Amino acid sequence: MYSYYVYFVKYLRKRELMTFEKKVIFTITIAFLPFLSKGQYGGWASYSFLKGASDAFTTSLGGQQVSPISNDPSLYLNNPSLNDSIKKHYLKINFAPLWAGTSSSTISYGRKLQSIGNLSASLQYINYGSFQGTDAAGNLTNVFNANDFALTIGHARKVNNISIGLNLKLVGSTIDTYSAYAILADFGGYFKHPKKEISYGLAIKNMGARLKNFSAEDSQELPFDVQMGFTIRPEHMPFRFSINAHHLHQWNILIEKSAQIDLLSNQKTVEETTFAGKLASHLIFGIEAFAHKNFQINVGYNNLLRNELKFDNLFTMAGFSAGIMIKTKKLNVGIGSQGIHPARGLTQISIFTPLK
Repeated sequence: MYSYYVYFVKYLRKRELMTFEKKVIFTITIAFLPFLSKGQYGGWASYSFLKGASDAFTTSLGGQQVSPISNDPSLYLNNPSLNDSIKKHYLKINFAPLWAGTSSSTISYGRKLQSIGNLSASLQYINYGSFQGTDAAGNLTNVFNANDFALTIGHARKVNNISIGLNLKLVGSTIDTYSAYAILADFGGYFKHPKKEISYGLAIKNMGARLKNFSAEDSQELPFDVQMGFTIRPEHMPFRFSINAHHLHQWNILIEKSAQIDLLSNQKTVEETTFAGKLASHLIFGIEAFAHKNFQINVGYNNLLRNELKFDNLFTMAGFSAGIMIKTKKLNVGIGSQGIHPARGLTQISIFTPLK
């Protein structure tokens, strides 16, 4: 995978390609990369925290963003090619208080290097807190901890209006004395119109292999995903719209619904999922509203999250998200919240600063 990426970068750099030829090479490359790996959606998956958003901006727009028009290079965790937007170097810190005393933190640092392109590194850490252990008879034993982490190094290079990038990740999970590790890779492509606020993105995420399992019986899938996105800001409008599609390598990603049994007739009925329902389950919609050059409001809708977490007899905000971004020359602050459960949703707080 890495050698293929390096070869593609060198090829684009050496040749003065026509616009049409660039598009053809870019399309062919991203079309065939999914066949280098396999994966599936549904059920249990190792390192499932990698499926979630790692910052407030992404959370506020529905949880996935592979084509954003942004000067935030830390979004390379969504799409490695977004690393190309580094101006000099930057630092970003994100914190999310989760449920029952758990928390998620991410710190990212990136630097622009003229000789080899842009490099970034980040550490994601999920703290699940402390647990009281017991033996088979219920007697108290030791107190143990559980956590997940991902150490990511990303590289990107821009050639005219096309950027490509690669992330390499060492991920791990620990529970008491048990641990599991894997090495994963993300590949991404990004195209931005030279004059208009229009962009396209594609990311193939979490390809790789396990280094160590919790046990010999541990056979859970890796959280592989293929995502595409489109972002546009119509001229003279204070709004930017985005649509992102995820799990493109698998058509039906909906959880099967339980059969309903009529107690009087004893007949069993199963609600069939329509074509439109299966298609919509892949889509995430986002809107950015620019109230001021230094302030914006974001809203998003994640159809799959809505479908899986909604209540039949109670309206909830599951699947809906919102947030604000405050931008200055020296500091950007973002808050994003996503509906999960009536009791509480997911809130992320991000601080981004360019460094001199």
